Amino acid sequence: MNHARFKMNQTAALYVADGLDPRTQEAFELHLLECPECVEDVETWRAIKRHIPPGTTRAKATEIARSGPSFGWRIAASVSAATLIGSAAGWHVRSLQETRLVDEQTAFFSLPARARSAEECVSVHYTADTRRVVLRVPGVPAGSRAVATDVQGVELASGRYAARLQADGSWILSFDPQALSGNRVHIDARGADGSAEPLACVTGQPST
Repeated sequence: MNHARFKMNQTAALYVADGLDPRTQEAFELHLLECPECVEDVETWRAIKRHIPPGTTRAKATEIARSGPSFGWRIAASVSAATLIGSAAGWHVRSLQETRLVDEQTAFFSLPARARSAEECVSVHYTADTRRVVLRVPGVPAGSRAVATDVQGVELASGRYAARLQADGSWILSFDPQALSGNRVHIDARGADGSAEPLACVTGQPST
């Protein structure tokens, strides 16, 4: 199976969900050895899996998928009692402006690595009843941590966001939507010596 077929079949999502047959899993794992893009897909789906509430059922996931921005969203695989939601066109869209629905109250975005100027603030869109906005940030230098700051460069309070390092070196930043709504929030890579490297700027745009 080639790369295009793996992407079309949402193989990364099924791999994370333990939903592949042994032959396909072996072929995909061999493909991962030479495909950084699919490795990133796998890590992204693992991040999504960690944020899915344990009570999400397949029926509920179907309802969420159909109520999303596009009816093209489909259930990718069942993970224990939870369900991953995927796009038939491929989840890995390199855009902050398209919401990835983990559940009806969590919006997930994947930040492209160095895709735009860190000074260009990008709007992230989510529904008014969203309780958590989760941002995956790749490209953080080793030894640094991803931090969210206000326009003065002051790190947001711990109650406003949380950050966690993933195994692939990317960071997951989970925000209270109020921290983003109408505000310019800067994402920096902060070293142990206190140095900061700008990575991105985001602002929240809740729908009315």
